[in-house]
Amino acid sequence: MLLVIDVGNSNIVYGLFDGVALKHQFRVETGRSRTADEYRVVLHQLLSMHGVAPEQITAAALASVVPSLTEPMAESRPARLRHRALVIGPGVRTGMAILYENPREVGADRIVNAWRRTSGRRGPYRL
Repeated sequence: MLLVIDVGNSNIVYGLFDGVALKHQFRVETGRSRTADEYRVVLHQLLSMHGVAPEQITAAALASVVPSLTEPMAESRPARLRHRALVIGPGVRTGMAILYENPREVGADRIVNAWRRTSGRRGPYRL
């Protein structure tokens, strides 16, 4: 399964995809002072509540508009997942030009939404 994490100013939304099907979605309040370990505990509890074993997750992707949480959230993946989450943002090759004076100022959520709209895809993506 693919774990996707959308870190917003008010909420963090987790989605679990099996192929193109969204199997589970969890929403928690964005806590700017939480650590990667705290987020890992929250994620494990949410997975457990829905009967999902952490080892079922094979990859993770993260889009964050809260810079102070990007690194902790990238590290909060299930412990058995060998690779850290792919962090979406400037520098990730999407095949789409970001025509802003300073592309680093474009939020990851906008990059993902724009790429999704232009690619015609509606499910999880290979980035």
